[in-house]
Amino acid sequence: MSENVKKWYVLRAIGGKEKKVKEYLETEIVRLKLQDYITQVLIPTEKIYQIRAGKKVSKERPFFPGYVIVEAAMVGEVPHVLRNIRMCLDSSERSLVNQHPSGRRRSTASLVRWTNWQPVKRR
Repeated sequence: MSENVKKWYVLRAIGGKEKKVKEYLETEIVRLKLQDYITQVLIPTEKIYQIRAGKKVSKERPFFPGYVIVEAAMVGEVPHVLRNIRMCLDSSERSLVNQHPSGRRRSTASLVRWTNWQPVKRR
């Protein structure tokens, strides 16, 4: 059996539902026995410190709200499973977002290849 090449992909989830998407995806991976093809499911978060009632409280919030990052090998059933996750945006909603400035429509594929990303510094 040849080695599966795994790459990073981005799933666009409904805002605020990233954790539920991650939990559901992890249960589907176990149920369908896809552990060899999907190795990591991540939600990029950042730690925020707030002062409440005079005390410093730490809180985690999504660094990229609405996105779940998946390391996967696109073999067999994996693309179908990732495209049909509950609480992810479907093609009809994505077609409004994926408009090219020239007026041409871009691909409505639900998976975006994650290339050369670097965290954005927030103020």
